[in-house]
Amino acid sequence: MGLFKRVIPKGAESISFPELSDALWYGVVNIETAELRIATKIPETNEGTAGPNTFSIQTGDGDGDYPVFALDEAAWIDDPNPQRKAWGICIPFFRGFDDFCHKTLVEESGDGIVNLSSFTLGYFPDQQEQLVSGKRISYVADLTVDDLLFVFDSSSQRGSGNVFVDIPLHFGSYRVYLIEDTVRNLQMDEYMKEAYTPEEWSEQFDDYDVVRVLLVVHEEKIGWLNKKIYPLNPGIPQEISKRLEGKDVNAKAVAGPGSYNAVMKSLWISIWSTRYLHATSWNIQGLTFPPKFANEFESIFDDAYKDSDPNLKIDVEWCVERRGILKSDIKLSSKAHRERLGIN
Repeated sequence: MGLFKRVIPKGAESISFPELSDALWYGVVNIETAELRIATKIPETNEGTAGPNTFSIQTGDGDGDYPVFALDEAAWIDDPNPQRKAWGICIPFFRGFDDFCHKTLVEESGDGIVNLSSFTLGYFPDQQEQLVSGKRISYVADLTVDDLLFVFDSSSQRGSGNVFVDIPLHFGSYRVYLIEDTVRNLQMDEYMKEAYTPEEWSEQFDDYDVVRVLLVVHEEKIGWLNKKIYPLNPGIPQEISKRLEGKDVNAKAVAGPGSYNAVMKSLWISIWSTRYLHATSWNIQGLTFPPKFANEFESIFDDAYKDSDPNLKIDVEWCVERRGILKSDIKLSSKAHRERLGIN
């Protein structure tokens, strides 16, 4: 059964990729400019944020933390290779959805061990149709990927301290799809009931057209039917921008570094999915925060390596490269930890 073979609500377009049957919660991206960007490289400067292999779009309800899923043909839990390449990504733009994922997918066993479930997007019975269908589905761009695709806030650059979620992908050409929708009623958004009363929901979101899902899928996995139904329409992003002019989609009060929650969640997601070098890289990014927050990450770092060989060297260069941080920004109070990371 394909990943997107679902019951679709009346009046909605739908999309199906029969060869893709599994998804892995890969990380959480933090957005503070109401716009997300995907690119094959981390920008080195502000001038480098745009390029031929980049794409950006407004994010659902605006600022917030959004989950990033890697799409594949078979269950990740059967092959937990941390370097395993995916065939695409899915990012649902529902504010608070990553918290819902955490409650739904993370299971704690009797001995206190936490496991991250592998799942299909149909795992969410009340929300599945919103992840694969909407008022309009558009094929809007192509990207050529050599190895990695990065997901980040559109204003980010190396050293900015923002979140860069890196997804290893198979080499090739990828199609970018946008799923637009209008939030119709509370029944189709069960996971948002805790955040809003029906009156608040009606006031804020009725007739509010937004991009609800960004899909990036390898050309080989698209299928003939999708190619026929959804021809390339690169003008859609500009249309969306025009429709959203004047709408308040940029509202978030942040206590501390805006990327704190996304970095912490991505650290634990990496641990749960046995990507320990990724976990270390997120841990190291946390060490670039102000002391109040960095101390928490240093405590985690200490617990992770206190019983290991003191001569064990961490591939700091790999971690710094993946997280888009600067080595000079890493702060550690422990001399032993500084030596282990090669930081003076």
